[in-house]
Amino acid sequence: MSSLPRRVPPEPCPVAGRLPALVALTAALVLAPCIAEGGPYTQILTDDGVWCWVSDPRALCFGSELVTGWVTRDGALEAGSLNLLTGSVMTGVLEEAWESDDHDHPAFLRLSDGRCAAFYCRHSSPGTYLSYRTTVRPEDVSDWGPLREVSTNTQGGAGATYAAVSRVPGATDQYYVFWRGGDWKPAMSVGTYDPVTTRFSWTEAERLISVFDGRPYCKFTECTSNRIGIAFTDGHPGENLNNVYYAEIRGEAGGPAFFRADGTRIKSVGSAPLVPAECDTVFDREQAPEEQGDNAWVWDVALGDSGVPVVAYVTFPTKSEHQYHWARFGGSGWSDATLVYDSGGSVADTTIVPQQHYYSGGLALDPRDPGICYLSRRNAWGGWDVDRWETTDAGEAWSVSHVALGTSAEHLRPVVPRDAPSGLDVVLMLCGRYDFFRNEPPEDPSVYHYDTSILAWKRWADSAVPDAHESIGCLVGVPNPFRDATTISFELPQPGSVDLCVYDVGGRRVRDLMRGERLTAGPHRVSWDGRDDGGRRVASGVYFVRADVGGRAQVRRVSLVR
Repeated sequence: MSSLPRRVPPEPCPVAGRLPALVALTAALVLAPCIAEGGPYTQILTDDGVWCWVSDPRALCFGSELVTGWVTRDGALEAGSLNLLTGSVMTGVLEEAWESDDHDHPAFLRLSDGRCAAFYCRHSSPGTYLSYRTTVRPEDVSDWGPLREVSTNTQGGAGATYAAVSRVPGATDQYYVFWRGGDWKPAMSVGTYDPVTTRFSWTEAERLISVFDGRPYCKFTECTSNRIGIAFTDGHPGENLNNVYYAEIRGEAGGPAFFRADGTRIKSVGSAPLVPAECDTVFDREQAPEEQGDNAWVWDVALGDSGVPVVAYVTFPTKSEHQYHWARFGGSGWSDATLVYDSGGSVADTTIVPQQHYYSGGLALDPRDPGICYLSRRNAWGGWDVDRWETTDAGEAWSVSHVALGTSAEHLRPVVPRDAPSGLDVVLMLCGRYDFFRNEPPEDPSVYHYDTSILAWKRWADSAVPDAHESIGCLVGVPNPFRDATTISFELPQPGSVDLCVYDVGGRRVRDLMRGERLTAGPHRVSWDGRDDGGRRVASGVYFVRADVGGRAQVRRVSLVR
């Protein structure tokens, strides 16, 4: 494998300029080939959307459905879902008029009943709290329930800013929500979810991290081994000289506790806040080589399927030089790889006050395998490209491929959805023009401080790609939720043998609707009356309908309400 030359821009791309925003969001979108090799595709999810990089998860997958959200130019909050197999997009409105500020985009949580919860807040508005809604139906982002609040906060005049959510390790229907509290420090609360009322009950807000001076910025991740990784700084790089720190929350018999990366227990979560001296130091500004600078900002953290922590962060030799780093914990300490020595400075227009010199193009780790990193950097024409970097030897060598190239086009702030299907590379990014985090009413209504689309890039491995000519299409249940019966509809592109089965949440087969039945090409419908193979009425709850055709499978949740 070879490394991409650091300060040399890629060769000019034959595709120039911005992608036109010509797609109706409620229609099934046509996939347009991307210029990278290996058969990937890009798709426009919205022609009007922006996000910052601090709140998470910005995107997650429910099987083949990818859910994400954004802020529009006019300050509406929207959610969207992309079917990774068919390319169809569905959108819904969380708030029609909220705030024209990229800090306000939603973070998403997958709940035990198949619903999706969206958490969001305003940007440093005094007296405000985190808000949330849940979908009325599982996986349907077009219809959201009533607006509710996490009505607790730390004391201070900063309101609530940023939202990050995660499951409580080892618990059922309990979730952490993190945000920047009224005192400008990271805060947390635990919510207990009731699937019947779709409401949360919240514990009193507590400070998560305490520093002497500064407002720490945090990134969170979780993995299948019931651990939550936390990477954070001392403060904002425009106000503080920052280190980068790491700690974890792990489940214990007596309740969750904080740990260092090597498994050393720090203290119980009930004894929060954390202080930096208790945590791992990933980047030490006083010990760093001179060419790295003495300041940093964190961009992503991941544990991967292996559970090995990786942190992606940026250092600043100067305000106009942004250096990309990938740090991995190796058992006894952290090793650091410099990916790009100068990514091109700030993406923002630094003539706008307050000046944002530290807004990098951005880095995003693949949560399943943080040896895969997507990064945005400036090209020779003043635009921004996104590349995919991959290492298989803990950062010693890297292979690099292009994801998005252009001339003046800005491809920024990549994010990899959580829980993406195996065998699929997928990354989302902003594309357009980004000058400032807030859209204030301009004298010229055609001028915006941000004017970006959101793109999805995806590439299936050869062994995993669901060939449209072999797989089942458009598996749905209507109505959903249902009381007496639901109709399962699907379409076969060509004749095939079909298995159609219903499973409960424990993975036990409840009902065989079809078993090896040979069907013709075209649409088909099958009814399920909420009974098992013995004719007995099953209990209310979430069930999974699985269709298998030609070695390919699709799964759809349905909810039975007696």
